[in-house]
Amino acid sequence: MALVKAALASGSAHVADRQGRVPDRPECWGWCKRNRSWLAQGVRIGWIEATDLFLEPEASYEVAQHMAGAELLAVSARTLRHRSGIGKFKGR
Repeated sequence: MALVKAALASGSAHVADRQGRVPDRPECWGWCKRNRSWLAQGVRIGWIEATDLFLEPEASYEVAQHMAGAELLAVSARTLRHRSGIGKFKGR
């Protein structure tokens, strides 16, 4: 999750609302304000609904791998999903 948070903060990824639009508190979810509009940064890795974060398994794993750089993640996407419990994380 630390790598996902870093990706959101750095503009390498974003999270939208369930319909793919700007979420509440977009600045926390990988969006930046240009002129008067919010623009998504990087790859969409999931969506937010109320206080629940839902991650797209493949997209979020690829972004985490990219953020890990030369270290690379030592587990596969499938193993990580099983360890973390499906890909739904509460709160932020």
